[in-house]
Amino acid sequence: MPEVQRLRAEYAVDGIVDVPQPRLSWQVASACPDWVQIAAQLRVLRSGHWQEAEVLSGPDQVLVSWPFAPLDSREQVAVAVRVWGPDGPSDWSEPVWLEAGLLERADWRARMIRPTCHVDDGCSYLRVEFDAAQVVRARLYATAQGVYDCLLNGSNVGADRLAPGWTSYTNRLRYQVHDVTALLRVGANVLAARLADGWFAGRLGWWHGGLRHLYGERVGLLAQLELTMADGSTRVIGTDQSWRCGRGGIVSTSFYDGETFVQDEERDGWERPGFDDSGWSAVDVDDLPKAALVGPQFPAIQVVDSLPVARWLTSPSGQVIADFGQVVTGHLKLSLAGAPGSTVTIRVAEVLDAGELAVRPQRTAANTDRVVLGQPGRLEWEPVFAVRSFRYAQLEDPAAVVDRGAVRAQLLRNALARTGWFRCSDDELNRLAENAAWGIADNMLDVPTDCMLRDERLGWIGDAAHVAPTAAFLYDTGGWHASWLADLALDQRPNGSPTMVVPAIPLEPFPGDYPVAVFSDAACMAPAAVYRQFGDLDMLRHQLPSMIGWARCASAEVLDGFPSPGFQFGDWLDPTAPPDNPENGLTEYDVVMALGAVRSVRLALDAARALDDTDATTELTGLLERLLTEVDHRYVTAAGLIASDSQTGYALALATDALPEDKRAGAFARLVELLRRRGRLQAGYPGTFALMDVLVDYGRADLAHRLLSATEVPSWRYAVRQGATTFWERWDSLLADGSLNPGDMLSFNHPVFCSIVDWMRRRIGGLAPAAPGYRRIRVAPLPGGGVTWAKTVHECPYGRIEVAWTLDETRFELTLLVPPGTVAEVILPGEDAVRTAGSGTHRYELPAERVPRDNDRGRWGVHEHVAAAPEPADGR
Repeated sequence: MPEVQRLRAEYAVDGIVDVPQPRLSWQVASACPDWVQIAAQLRVLRSGHWQEAEVLSGPDQVLVSWPFAPLDSREQVAVAVRVWGPDGPSDWSEPVWLEAGLLERADWRARMIRPTCHVDDGCSYLRVEFDAAQVVRARLYATAQGVYDCLLNGSNVGADRLAPGWTSYTNRLRYQVHDVTALLRVGANVLAARLADGWFAGRLGWWHGGLRHLYGERVGLLAQLELTMADGSTRVIGTDQSWRCGRGGIVSTSFYDGETFVQDEERDGWERPGFDDSGWSAVDVDDLPKAALVGPQFPAIQVVDSLPVARWLTSPSGQVIADFGQVVTGHLKLSLAGAPGSTVTIRVAEVLDAGELAVRPQRTAANTDRVVLGQPGRLEWEPVFAVRSFRYAQLEDPAAVVDRGAVRAQLLRNALARTGWFRCSDDELNRLAENAAWGIADNMLDVPTDCMLRDERLGWIGDAAHVAPTAAFLYDTGGWHASWLADLALDQRPNGSPTMVVPAIPLEPFPGDYPVAVFSDAACMAPAAVYRQFGDLDMLRHQLPSMIGWARCASAEVLDGFPSPGFQFGDWLDPTAPPDNPENGLTEYDVVMALGAVRSVRLALDAARALDDTDATTELTGLLERLLTEVDHRYVTAAGLIASDSQTGYALALATDALPEDKRAGAFARLVELLRRRGRLQAGYPGTFALMDVLVDYGRADLAHRLLSATEVPSWRYAVRQGATTFWERWDSLLADGSLNPGDMLSFNHPVFCSIVDWMRRRIGGLAPAAPGYRRIRVAPLPGGGVTWAKTVHECPYGRIEVAWTLDETRFELTLLVPPGTVAEVILPGEDAVRTAGSGTHRYELPAERVPRDNDRGRWGVHEHVAAAPEPADGR
């Protein structure tokens, strides 16, 4: 009989939901082959009684609509499900407890308080003391304009860091919910908080040293502690005029510049009852923020792991440097003991430059922490609000007060579950896969950041769109991406053009209110990628107006002849472009924009069809027809040559189906010719993202494997051979001699080029969704490049998928694990036939001679006409 497993609501991991009708998902374990759900029934425990919903016929078991009356604010319920399959009914699942947050604005009785003692880059300490009787239930609802952490009677209320995270603060402000029942005492209690500038009021961006107070002039805290007593009475302790504010040991803190802690400034007992705060200041009380207050939607930023020092180094100048062996995002944790006044200074870097910290890539970000010891005794210290990317940490410790054996790198990121793995016989490809997993996670701090070291750390939408497929395979990003996409839509301009970073901040001298090639395509690319991975129709429905807005805007720009002046990214980071002008590659920006517009309109059209929106489907179908006619007329010759005559131009044109069918073979032949002439990639990430799939789709997987096998700049293996543990911003962020690229824009933890790992898992590993959310699975491995085995694993919404294959001199063998509730479409190498495989384990074999081999013998890397090996007549 089947067994229901992993029942959950929305994307929550702690049972807290912020909607009155949370969608439910579950997985099923069954030994019955080809298991597909026939029906399901949900029940809810409310007010002590189980209520059963009507039986739902059909296979739906992911993001199923709530079948009961909506939840009220604060309501706690238990939910269970049972299913029917070919092997009969299951038992009721173990119940999952859900708790609604504060769903209505009127639920908030607290008010925003603003410390009168706060200064830029400072940290305000806030507290209130209160008495309580025996408490049987206590919930703390809290948020801030700034970043905060809360303590109750001296104990942290939870593991969250940098709360409330970063959203489009003018539109949405996320709050956190904590069960603090165990921290309450009978008698005197203290609710305390530390509050810093964070993204709300701190320095953001690099232009003219960055901008401050982008969302408001003053930071604030909003907290509401709700108590239920043993006698049934209730009480609310909220932020109001009774709170007091002061200063403490954190004398300065800044995302870019670091945190300074002076132990003697930290007042003993400030966070516990009995502290004399009469010398502290009153607070100002303000109204609730105008932004919507929204509850948790995905796992918060937390310390997810820590690393010990891999080795200690001494630099040529005599500095002591800790090497953690891996680029990470987080901060250091130290144990110190020594004389009062002893000062430890910590500086960090992602790479070394001639044996010293490479600080030039950090630009104006100081990334420096300081600890000044006070009272005798041991101090366990880590910064509260500082975070950055680093591998190396330089410790200036003249009094030798740091216990080197206890030094740790604390890893901070959203605590999203790992869901994807790829391994194969090629260790360099394995390193690429893990570099992607590290780099993507390192740049998950409530938004998909570009990098986490220099004076930037922003949600660049072009980067995020190209990384999204890889991120959504490697991690459970469904709720995290949906939240960021909601902000993208909210920040989108009236003309349909997205802001270049989300959440939006001013970006002098970068694009203003006009259409921008490639980056703006994120409005369509990112939701499409997330929908493919998770099958979340509600997310797609929410984003459709945003997608249509950009599709209209981009199409109008192309059809009107590009009337908008201003900076364009073009084929960003084309390796042929000058280091200080990465937009000036081989492909003209209007070609990139026109082809991107075709892709965006197609993706918006696909979304409209998936949502059965007939009006949008009709509009977008007509828009696509006009756009294709214009692109063909303006940019394509009769023989299929494309303006700019570049790898990116041909790759994008073919990937987006922008060409008439009779011109595709000519365009592809020219693409192959350009590759042969140069023998290497000449594309930025827009072109690179498309190129590898085009080669496979048009029958030249051997050329894709040849590019993947390259080791010189530009290539993916180059950074691996240079010791990279994450992806770099530039193909050659580090030059062959070990020196830094001379460009100003330089990062060694920048995941944008990691889309190759998504290609590896889909093409080499052979695993991809054939229908949104993996209800149908595509399994089509393509051995090549000398790889003799590969294994790809993914925890999809239905359960665990495994695709493993081996190839030796005699046979190819494929082993496949399909989770219950899904069906796989299997295409073996060299075959066109599609085999169907239901749930369970399946094995397939082929004689080795039937597996296509890398047999390209065409000349490679010459700057003159080269006769290519004969191509199939249709170019495929």
